[in-house]
Amino acid sequence: MSFSVTMRGRRSGADLLETVARLAKLTGRSAAEAERFLAMPEVAVKRGVDLRTANRYQAALEDCGTYATIERESIPENSLEGIPEGFRHLPARLREADREHRYTDRIHAVIVGLLADGVDGPGLRFAMEQNLKAMCGGQLSIEGLLRYFSADRLDTILKDALHTVDVYRRGGYRHVINYGYGNGNQISAADSAFFSQAARRYDALLAILSDHGLLSPEGRLPASFVLRDGKGDLLRSQGQRVQFCHLDSPYVHTGVIEGCHAIGVEVSRPLRDGLQCTAMIPYANLLMDGGDAFRPLPREAVLERRPLPGYALPQVPELKLKGNLEVELDLQGPPATQEHQAFFAAFPAKVRELSGGWIDSEHLAPGLILVGRNLDQAALAVAQVLEPLRRR
Repeated sequence: MSFSVTMRGRRSGADLLETVARLAKLTGRSAAEAERFLAMPEVAVKRGVDLRTANRYQAALEDCGTYATIERESIPENSLEGIPEGFRHLPARLREADREHRYTDRIHAVIVGLLADGVDGPGLRFAMEQNLKAMCGGQLSIEGLLRYFSADRLDTILKDALHTVDVYRRGGYRHVINYGYGNGNQISAADSAFFSQAARRYDALLAILSDHGLLSPEGRLPASFVLRDGKGDLLRSQGQRVQFCHLDSPYVHTGVIEGCHAIGVEVSRPLRDGLQCTAMIPYANLLMDGGDAFRPLPREAVLERRPLPGYALPQVPELKLKGNLEVELDLQGPPATQEHQAFFAAFPAKVRELSGGWIDSEHLAPGLILVGRNLDQAALAVAQVLEPLRRR
């Protein structure tokens, strides 16, 4: 895996002349060239290097007084290598299930439905087997399935399948599959239907893989398949600092391990002053070969910008994905008129209401509003809330 290093402007509080002089010395450029680079929103300084080298470049650029970020140049979980043409849509749908549902049990139940291609009923097992074979290019194999999942993910799906089928056969219900429809141990009709369908699909999956001789006697992945992406020996203890990438993201972050689980590592990182964010990171997305000297991705750096033209506002507002992976709506200045002041005072509440509470939104400063942590979702919500201000 290779990485690139990007300079993203001067750090707040860094002296301009001093930053230019240091940057010119570091890069071997003239002061005029260094100043021109510094004025750009982003400049790729180095490409195609390993993580240790990228860490050194990031530190050197930050010591000059700039923001610098590290990005992986390919995203393994987005790779379509070896996947048959007719199934190249499937990895994106699997990742969508991972993002849209909170609990692993629900995620895996939805994923096994995708493996069945939505089929349920008497023809389920045959349809799933044909679909799995086609996914693997004709011959069902663990190696073929690992084009779509990490070994950890696949093994955890099998673990959930075994437990779900066992509980279902005994007439019990799983707590996590009670999605709030019922109360206490009472299960609703919607819960029962979802649970029954998931159990049937899990049962078919286990039977198919077992018939093809792909599972251990315990119904799990054979011991020859490496779990924890081969990084188990490198994970020393809770509190260990690590570098990682979020799913579907190129940006390299720094965080602290809070705990290790079957599906991944729980990692915390600073979000804003006094506020921490915790996320489950797949073992494959832990970056353990960068050495011990690395720096966090600067929270104030702007990673992506999305202008929002066409509104009756003094300046063109802009959505910014920041280094802490929060999305900010920048109005380019505080609202000037009473009408705009009243409109934007209620803006966060409208975003929360529109998204059903999924998008966190609040005022960060005059003319600056937090709009969640996903740029595409933020753009959609902001466009709907700003609609009354659109120029006709």
